[in-house]
Parts: sequence; structure tokens; C-alpha cells
Amino acid sequence: MGALRILRSQVRKDLTIWYRRPVIIVATVASPLAYIFVIFFVSFTVGRNPVALVVDGQGPQAARLASVLAHSQSFITHRMSGGAAQQALTSMDVEAVIAIPVGFDAALSAGHGVVRITMNTVNADEADDLRRSLPAALADFDASSGRPLSIQLAERDVHRRDFTLGQFVFIPICVFIITVAGIMCSGLIATQEWESGTINELLLAPVGRWVVVVAKLLAGWVQTMLLASVVVTVGAAAGFLRITSAAVLPCVVVLLLVGLASAGGGIALGFLFRRIGALYAYGIQVAVVMFFLSGGMSVIGFLPGIVQRLARYVPMYY
Repeated sequence: MGALRILRSQVRKDLTIWYRRPVIIVATVASPLAYIFVIFFVSFTVGRNPVALVVDGQGPQAARLASVLAHSQSFITHRMSGGAAQQALTSMDVEAVIAIPVGFDAALSAGHGVVRITMNTVNADEADDLRRSLPAALADFDASSGRPLSIQLAERDVHRRDFTLGQFVFIPICVFIITVAGIMCSGLIATQEWESGTINELLLAPVGRWVVVVAKLLAGWVQTMLLASVVVTVGAAAGFLRITSAAVLPCVVVLLLVGLASAGGGIALGFLFRRIGALYAYGIQVAVVMFFLSGGMSVIGFLPGIVQRLARYVPMYY
């Protein structure tokens, strides 16, 4: 009973310190929040390339093609003149210039219509998106004209709906935040004992060492789960996370286990480094590596075999 009483008092003391020092909370969530903002803004342009659309042709077919391109899900089109489009491409305001030339309708009737594209190939990934997207848009234009295509595509999707980049990365972002929160919250609980000199009192206290360790772990775990609950609530409210009733219990269990693993890692790093600066410098790096190996930026099954094998030793891997 004495050990439990000391355990409760230690947990209450660490939670009180955490609550009264908001700078610790800010330091814990600063890096994950910065990463969230980066992903959020990048998600606006992933899969949709900003292009300048120059329509010199005056016929109905040129106007119809311009409408198809403007309503395509692959482009963010900006209608411009030829000179303005070239200037926008030079200043990197757009990734490409798509031009429908004069006489397009007549050339199309003769069977050799041409659409010109000038693109900035500074980013190979975005250039490949343009190379795939424009032929797809032209195929939509050709199909809407009533002429049969020589090749037809029969698509079957694995999932019933497409997922945006924000929805795809929200789960690993949650894992990242929980990992950072666990490492920083628990690590700071441990390092502050060394920096303030109170570790000697704990080590000399007439209580088992396990009481001290478990108290630190529980306090860090509680702090981590408080932050995790806020993140999950915000994500669900924003539509990035949709949890069915049957998945509530498994999700809660996984969150608790991830929080426990990160809190335990934070205690270990805190007692290892014994300085808040060192903990922040190295703890964030550990969290970032674990974030990528958990499947944060790409599906692990699509990566090289050695990465897949390493990822299975990461507690946050899914």
C-alpha cells in the first residue's frame, strides 16, 4: 500500500509539472504540427498540376477540348494568352503550357489534330503526371465525340472510393504525433529529475526502483494519450478519419499500445541522455525514423525488401 501511495503521488506530481509548463506541451507537438501543415498544403496539388491553357483555335471542337481540360481532375487550369503563359512558365507559376493551336478544328477533321504541351521537367514525378494526364484528358475528349476508341480501359478498384493524400497520411501522422508525444513527455519527465538533482532523492527513497520507473511511465503514458485523444478528435471532425463502430475497440487498443511503447522509449532515452536538449535533438530523430518505417509516406509493401524487414521491428508498423 505504501508503494501504491508513492506511485500515485509521483504520477500526480509529474502530471502537475507537465500541466504547469505549457512550453513542454508546445515542444512536444511543434514538430508533428509543422509536418501536418506541410502535408496539408502539399495535398492540394498532388495529382492536380497547375497549367496555363492557351486556346488559339476558334472552332467548336477547340472550345469543347478547352472545357474538357478545364474540368479535368488532373489539372488546375489558368486560361491565358500565349505571352502570359510563357511568362508564367518561366517564373514557375505553372508547371506546363497546354496550347490548342489555330486551325485545330480543321486539322481534327482531317485526322491529324495536334495539342502542344510545354512543361517544366525540373521535377520528374510531376512531369510524369503531366505525360499521363494529358493523354487521359484527350481520350475523354475523343470518347465524348462519339467516335469509338481502339483500346478501352476496364478499371476495377480495390477500394470503393479514392483516398486523398490527407486521408492516407493521417493515420501515420497520428502515429508520429503519439510517438513524439510519448518520447518527449516521458523523456522530459526523466531528464528533469537529473537536471534538478531530485533523482538522488528518488534513488535513495525507501521504495523499490520499479515504483519510480512505473510512476514515470504511467505519467508519460497519460500525457501521451491526452494529446492523442485531441488529435483523433480533430481528425474525425475534419473528415480525415472515419472509424466504424466495429473498429472502435481495436483502434483504442492500438492507440494505447503505441502510446505505451513510445512512453517506454521516452523513459529509456531520458535516463540515457539526462539532458533536455539532447533528448529533444535525438528523440525527434528517432521518432522521424520510426515514422517512415511505420508506413508514414508510402505503403511499406511497395518498398524494397530490406525496408520491409526493418519495418517489422518498429512498434508503430502497420
